Amino acid sequence: MGSSGDTGVFRRVGDETIYSGRVFRVATRTLQAPDGSRFTRDIVLHLGAVAAVPLVERAGGPAVVMVRQYRAALDAPVLEIPAGKRDVPDEAPDKTVARELAEEIGMNVGSLLKLGELLTSPGFSDERCIIFLARDLTPCPPERHGFEEQAMEVVEIPFAEAWALVTAGKILDAKTVVGLALAREALGPIR
Repeated sequence: MGSSGDTGVFRRVGDETIYSGRVFRVATRTLQAPDGSRFTRDIVLHLGAVAAVPLVERAGGPAVVMVRQYRAALDAPVLEIPAGKRDVPDEAPDKTVARELAEEIGMNVGSLLKLGELLTSPGFSDERCIIFLARDLTPCPPERHGFEEQAMEVVEIPFAEAWALVTAGKILDAKTVVGLALAREALGPIR
């Protein structure tokens, strides 16, 4: 086997699907290391996701529209920015995020700015989340799907307060932390 600093080329030999669901697939991937050795890794192949930092202007400054949603993997509610899976074939990411915002928080988007992309957990998944800043929002009837969405709470939090929750370690959701940090950078100083 090569030294710990060996950065040669790894080659994918094949994938064996272990489970295939509506949103992701679990596979055992066989790889070949730079020295020719073969090994396997269990991975999650994901459709991808979008998320948005929806901002509304208030007298005291901008506020973020967030959701508090039950997450089965944690068996707890999580405060996060709205997001959704890219589960409509060939739908552009900006269309997906606009659809998700209308469905989840009942807001139509007037303007979107792509803030960046996030690999959510590259140690075991190929999921990529595209994050947007959403502004010029107007109300529309929400069309929530699934048990968790039906029970989610929509909350409006002043942007500075949301950022304070991140720095205090009270918001831990990766897309939310990254989304708020990217929005903060794009918006400049917010009080």
